[in-house]
Amino acid sequence: MLRRLMMMLAVFLMLGGCGDDSVKKDGAPTPEQECPDGQRWNPILVKCEDIPVFNNANNGGNNANNGTNVNNGTTANNGTTANNGSNNGTVGNNGSNNSNNMTMPPLECGPGGLKGKTCAPSGEPLAAADVTLTGVDCDGAPFQVTTRTGSDGTFEFTDVPAGQHSLKISTGSFESMRDVFVQKDMVTDLTSAADKVCLDQNVEIAVIKGAYDHVEGVLDDLNLTYQIKGGDSFDTISATSMFLSDINAMNAFDLIFINCGDLYGLLETGLFGDRQTMYNNLRTYVQGGGSLYVADWSHPFLEGAFPEMVDFYGSETNVNENRNGYAPQTITADVLTMDLQALLGANTATIEFPHDPNNGVINNNWVVAEGAGASSTIQISGDAQLCGAFQMGQCNMVRGTQADAPLLVTYKDPSGGAVVFTSFHNEQQTTLNQDMERILRFLIFQL
Repeated sequence: MLRRLMMMLAVFLMLGGCGDDSVKKDGAPTPEQECPDGQRWNPILVKCEDIPVFNNANNGGNNANNGTNVNNGTTANNGTTANNGSNNGTVGNNGSNNSNNMTMPPLECGPGGLKGKTCAPSGEPLAAADVTLTGVDCDGAPFQVTTRTGSDGTFEFTDVPAGQHSLKISTGSFESMRDVFVQKDMVTDLTSAADKVCLDQNVEIAVIKGAYDHVEGVLDDLNLTYQIKGGDSFDTISATSMFLSDINAMNAFDLIFINCGDLYGLLETGLFGDRQTMYNNLRTYVQGGGSLYVADWSHPFLEGAFPEMVDFYGSETNVNENRNGYAPQTITADVLTMDLQALLGANTATIEFPHDPNNGVINNNWVVAEGAGASSTIQISGDAQLCGAFQMGQCNMVRGTQADAPLLVTYKDPSGGAVVFTSFHNEQQTTLNQDMERILRFLIFQL
């Protein structure tokens, strides 16, 4: 039987089919009325094609299935290779047989619309992400348009040429792709919980643990996976030193987080590796496109690797002079960038530095910055109270204020790598206020 089908197909191809008739010999498209019965003229694909049957079990635009055994995963389609769930060069058929996911070129080309909502892997809205739509217009010319998501993760395109296009969501190191279908005079809606476009985790994340910070909690909330690459305790410092001393190991990750803690103090002893090698590796890592997040007491890694990024209070060689932030205090900070203003819906943010040693919350002596380099962006700043008299290594009074102290600074390397510094962070024993939580979650997707 299969041999007879193949012989009939060979005769059919010799006599000519739609593929031969859909374009004239001079390259001009055949008018729609000249297409054979059961077919239509597609101005986007510039050829005659079968009119799809929506009840067909095969997912999407496979012109080879003309009434034969339709893609049951084992039966060959008109002499072609059996699909087995893969796409043998045909349109559609994106890996599953789902009649509800059919893509069909429009009967008529013209303007339509597209709106949608983006989200983190956890499903929560993704603010300030780039959304790019790429495709071919009604004249066969390629087009590409980009917009930015709002604070609620929504986006919208108008006057979109009908057809199947590619939608890309990108923010920092993260991105996600999807094919979308637009019809003339209709708006494709991707705002529902089932249809919204969530980021895939296509990045590798490394975390160095810290005694006074716990960015892992934020990553967990966002459903992001990560690997612990050491910490700031005596039983983890060797693993940290090995990791930061091996640029190949670092380059296996897209993002590296260095929590606030005692890491630098242990490395300063000289017993756990060469700090200059680590500084050089961090700079090489970012220049190669990697992204780095550094919080509070880990600021010496920025001083060593990116001395031009942030100007810290006091001496550049004495970290104890930089650790002059009084706590507890609450700063009503100025939000200086449009993306964060849109995220928060305000020009100010409440930044808290809690301090409760009896319950393990240590924030006294947080790192204060005075300014930032020309290539850096100060995103949040505020008037910071400074430590006064010290008692048992802790300041017990306020002695003055650093005006407009940068609390969040970002740096973008020409290579695409990024660095973020925050004086505030996710103190693991406390509940973050809403502003701080939203800012920290936002920052992760900017790396």
